[in-house]
Amino acid sequence: DASEANAADLQTKLAASEENAAGLQTRLTASEENAAGLQTRLDASEANAADLQAQLAASEESAAGLQTKLTASEESAAGLQTKLDASEENVAGLQSKLTASEESAAGLQTKLDASEANAADLQTKLAASEENAAGLQTKLDASEENAAGLQTKLDASEANAADLQVQLTAATDKAAELQTQLTAAQERISGLEDTLKATEAALATAQAYRVDHAPDEGEAHLATRMSADIDVEGTTATWQYTNSNISGNATVLSIELDGEAIYTSEPLQPGEVVETFELEKELPAGSYEALAVTTIMGEDGEPQLVSRVPVTIAVK
Repeated sequence: DASEANAADLQTKLAASEENAAGLQTRLTASEENAAGLQTRLDASEANAADLQAQLAASEESAAGLQTKLTASEESAAGLQTKLDASEENVAGLQSKLTASEESAAGLQTKLDASEANAADLQTKLAASEENAAGLQTKLDASEENAAGLQTKLDASEANAADLQVQLTAATDKAAELQTQLTAAQERISGLEDTLKATEAALATAQAYRVDHAPDEGEAHLATRMSADIDVEGTTATWQYTNSNISGNATVLSIELDGEAIYTSEPLQPGEVVETFELEKELPAGSYEALAVTTIMGEDGEPQLVSRVPVTIAVK
């Protein structure tokens, strides 16, 4: 009986132990499932930790780069501050120079105003000098070209007072030169008048001689009148040449240009006049220096004497 009771008790304990083992098995299975979930979470956590470690390393490298850039930026800022300080000092210096320049400009403006006033005065003096030159030019035809040159210089000199002063001096000197030329011309005119008087006296003597004395054998007597200018239009020349009545011989008139005869008249008897004639060739418009050649012919028709007088040919 005791054994049976003990066996029953053991049976009960075995059943309890089996139930407990089954519960433990259930709990073990649940624990193993929980451990598997935890392992999965651990693996994910470790992977996340590794990723975070990589991000941390990258962040630290970025922070180091930013620190380097910050240091360089601070050094650059210090350099820029130094340059700014120098620039402000330079600006202050430039401001001082600007102030001095403005003061200098004001002084120069004052001088410019005075210069312009002086230029106006010089312009007035130059105008007066030009009028004087014009008056001298009227008396001396040869000064027209110079007066035109003075006028051109006057027009060009208006912008520069110093140049006006130079031109005024030149104009004054030229006026003095023109005055000298005028005086010389007047003296020459006076001499020519004396020569004319002497010529007229000689002509009167020659006329008296012609009246009272016929030319001897082989003797020629010439009396002509001519002007010094020949006007030409086309090939027609207008010019007066007279073999005077008191002339004792026929004459032949020819006009020579550069050694070439461009007109030769028929023999002109005493008293005959040439007023217009035709040139042998047409000349371009302009002024030419030529010779009027008078050939005195003997009774036998042979040349006895040749005279050459300079003339000016004006071709229109």
